[in-house]
Amino acid sequence: MAVVRLTPDQQAMFVAQAPTIFAPVAGGWGRLSSTNVHLTDANRTAVEEALAAAWGNVADTEVR
Repeated sequence: MAVVRLTPDQQAMFVAQAPTIFAPVAGGWGRLSSTNVHLTDANRTAVEEALAAAWGNVADTEVR
């Protein structure tokens, strides 16, 4: 299992599209959009999309 930090909208989308792969973390962390990724059920594309979304939420997109 892995955990990614998504926005609330992203979390809802990933969970709706693949509920066997993605699930909110239990308790407060899940309400803050921390999302479990069940790797044994996941395919490469789903994991890559979730990682890209999580990275995009924190990456510095400004070119220096």
